[in-house]
Amino acid sequence: MSKTKKTTFKGFDYMHCDDFAGYLERMAAKGWHFKEWGAGLKFEKGEPKQVVYAVEVFTKASETDLRPEPNTQEFAEYCEAAGWKLVDAKQKFCIFQKIDENAVDILTPEERVQNSWKATFSFSPILLLILYGANMVLQLRNLFGPMFSYSIFSTLGLFNVSVWTFLFLAQLMKFISAMMIKSRSLKQIKESQEIYIGSNKDGKKRWNGHAFSTMVLLMLTLLMLLMLEDTALVFYFVLLMVGTFAFSLILAKVRPDATTNVAIQVVFTIVYMFLLIMIPFAIFSSRQEERESLENVPLLVSDYREVSEYVDDISISYDKNMLGSKEHYWVYGEEESISYEIYRSKHSRILNRIWEDEMDKSQNENKTECTKDWEADIAYRNEIGDYYVRYEDAILIFYEDREYVLVPWQIEVIRDKLQLR
Repeated sequence: MSKTKKTTFKGFDYMHCDDFAGYLERMAAKGWHFKEWGAGLKFEKGEPKQVVYAVEVFTKASETDLRPEPNTQEFAEYCEAAGWKLVDAKQKFCIFQKIDENAVDILTPEERVQNSWKATFSFSPILLLILYGANMVLQLRNLFGPMFSYSIFSTLGLFNVSVWTFLFLAQLMKFISAMMIKSRSLKQIKESQEIYIGSNKDGKKRWNGHAFSTMVLLMLTLLMLLMLEDTALVFYFVLLMVGTFAFSLILAKVRPDATTNVAIQVVFTIVYMFLLIMIPFAIFSSRQEERESLENVPLLVSDYREVSEYVDDISISYDKNMLGSKEHYWVYGEEESISYEIYRSKHSRILNRIWEDEMDKSQNENKTECTKDWEADIAYRNEIGDYYVRYEDAILIFYEDREYVLVPWQIEVIRDKLQLR
């Protein structure tokens, strides 16, 4: 039995409404006739025909409209009297089919351009651009600002930067694309030419902000997964994205009225934010509890000094991503305690920045160079016995609660235990 129905998942924004109409006309020429929106664009098989479609932007509709609401239906009655039948409507898109050879244009060229422009640059999209940009700047400042050494190896930190950067760039590219199309359309109107609201006329490809944002999404999603380097988190975020996509498809297929849709979206947003924040936090917390075991502490005081084996408490902080890792161990013993931070990365610029920050913090300390003892690129000991050691691919910050001077064999043990070679 031949296939008589099909669904496609084409995406168009308001400044590409003629691209949308052209796509529907090409499908009709192949025998696939648009019937309605569902999980995607739903077509039925029929005789190949030259069907004329008009995709218009109705600014009185709402982004929450998943079906033709009363005000849209009223607009459709006016258009039908002009020779255009409404096939379906969703959000501010109205799809009309020409039913009268003498049909007049639904809107003037100026109205079409202005409607598409107003829908693209409405309050909500502009607010989103501002929010995305503010969050992107905040996350970048957290990552590359004064807390650089604490943030650069943070998995969630890089994840947040990736997400907000994508959202901001996608929204920005959408606006840039819209401005280019508007400028071209107004020029065509001024020169009394036929306008084309889109980026693909007569098979001539033009730059498409929507396609660009989709490409950025795919690239940043892949980059994010590479950054995580945590199987449980990768699986969780993939599952969350698949779940979100499935939810959007179900909602699009059911097509509730605008009021019900708003209520569903509010509940979904609350649940989604909970899942996006709390579950990853719980995963990280469980990782932290697993780490805080004496077996996971690479160096104890008793490894290089004759003291009691008794340890009162330990605390371990560990971050790792594709840029490197940061380990911080606090070991509180009965007789004395130590703390040490180890930064590892193949990227010298990152280690250079961390080293500069550490040197800036200790600039008022009297430091003695001990590079040779540590067989390092550079090493210092301050007046209270703290060590700052730089290797090609690692940095060690070593603290003791007593002002000891480490002797060569002790340094050798520390280097072996911490794998600093």
